[in-house]
Amino acid sequence: MLIYTSCSDTPESLQQQQISEELPPPPPPPAPPEHKGDLDIPFAAIEKVPTYPGCSGDNETMKKCMSTKIAQFLNENFNTKLADELNITGMQRIATQFKIDKTGRVVDVTARSLSHTPELEAEAIRVVKLLPQMEPGEQKGVKVGVLYSLPIVFEVVE
Repeated sequence: MLIYTSCSDTPESLQQQQISEELPPPPPPPAPPEHKGDLDIPFAAIEKVPTYPGCSGDNETMKKCMSTKIAQFLNENFNTKLADELNITGMQRIATQFKIDKTGRVVDVTARSLSHTPELEAEAIRVVKLLPQMEPGEQKGVKVGVLYSLPIVFEVVE
């Protein structure tokens, strides 16, 4: 029901008139979006860590195995000669971050070096993208993306 009131100050116009209209009911609110499995969980907080090929055991053992295997992979594949080519000396630190998505692929790789050397950052990204596919991590029984931070540190001695 719609009620109309006049804004005039004459007594006749102060009368209220009722105008009746049939309005359709409002539509129901949309269902909330389903977020199951769309969350990204930090590696340190995940219930079931992603499984790196060749790792097995309980969650803590799997975390240690994965970290060891990733470090070994980086040591074998990172081009340390790049520092010589760029005439870089001393301790080099590159902070990398990536996500192991809910299918087990390494995605969203970023890197930043303290020396702000784009070539070192690009090499870190290249090597991290070469990591093998893994079994995805799980949170409450649902496959989720797992965020992983990986510092790459090496020293270039003259």
